Amino acid sequence: MKNIFIICSSLNLGGAEVQSVWLANQFAKKGYKVSYVVLKNTTFIESYLSKDIELIRYKMYAKDSKKNLVKVRKLYNFVSGVILFRRRIKRENAIIFSFLFHSNIFGFLSTIFTNKKHIICIRNDRFNSRNSTRNLKVRNFLIYIAAIFSFKVVFNSKKAKSIIGKKLPKRHSQEVILNSVTDFDQTIEEEIYSKINIFLGEVENKFVSVGRLEPLKNYENILKAFKKVKDNGVEFKYIIFGQGFLEEKLKYIISKYNLENNVLLIGGVRGAKEYLYLFNYFLLCSIHEGFPNSLIEAMSKKVLPLVTDAGDSFDIVSNNRGVKIDGVESDDIASAIMNFLHTKDTDLVENIYANIEIYLNTELNQDNIIKKWILLTK
Repeated sequence: MKNIFIICSSLNLGGAEVQSVWLANQFAKKGYKVSYVVLKNTTFIESYLSKDIELIRYKMYAKDSKKNLVKVRKLYNFVSGVILFRRRIKRENAIIFSFLFHSNIFGFLSTIFTNKKHIICIRNDRFNSRNSTRNLKVRNFLIYIAAIFSFKVVFNSKKAKSIIGKKLPKRHSQEVILNSVTDFDQTIEEEIYSKINIFLGEVENKFVSVGRLEPLKNYENILKAFKKVKDNGVEFKYIIFGQGFLEEKLKYIISKYNLENNVLLIGGVRGAKEYLYLFNYFLLCSIHEGFPNSLIEAMSKKVLPLVTDAGDSFDIVSNNRGVKIDGVESDDIASAIMNFLHTKDTDLVENIYANIEIYLNTELNQDNIIKKWILLTK
């Protein structure tokens, strides 16, 4: 029997992590022996993994008061993990899927000069835009080398393939497999549900975003946009699900613009999708994306999307499935929000919902998506 190994850097609540766990569960349902390899000691979505899946941890990260020692220990842990994993897969009929940069390099080093299939999964329209230009070039070079030795490179968005794919070798071995709406069993926590309901109150316009609090998600411009929306007399509430290093800065901006009664940072919430039905509108104003999970999850909960042109976002909301925001600056976002609120009517909204349902049941059909992944194991 083939053993499917899925490698991911962490079990945090990110899009790649959620999709990799979903994929592991789907393979297990189809009768494959599945092992999930994680490189960082995180457990946030570990409970999403099926009980039939073996969880393997290789400690890639390290902490130390001396910065140079941290780098040495990280490298030592990484190399040790590669050696151990190479020994493991040599004994088995293994196929390896890897998600995110460190996992892709880990998978490459573990499978190079073996007869094992390694499928690299690239989840963004840039390899890693949070790094300096120099670091980005190094990362791009490493991914290029890894792609040479891979069996396939899978992109989760058409835009990522069009931008990155042409820069990689073996274009005939590249494929696009879109994300699926995940179906994890998740429960609503009464405390969080109550907090959201109390904050939203009876206001008509209820906006929501889901994503890490980092520059790529463009929250600073969203908050500036909402200041302009408020100054124009529009009543609204806006909640952000997510955590990250920008939290304190965003709280400062909320206070600076007197948005405390309009905007709530609720933090990282397991099963955020289950609360989305409480909102009218979903905002995704990212600078870069792949195929955003949060967007399709919001659409599956009948939350009307307003999105910028990041990753496949425009493609997802095309054919009247949402609102396109022509730019990522605060003026662009504010104008799009106010124009939509001033011109929307019931027929328009119902038509958008109908188009979304068709899209979810056809292009994002779970059975069709898992069939594409299974074909890669043949």
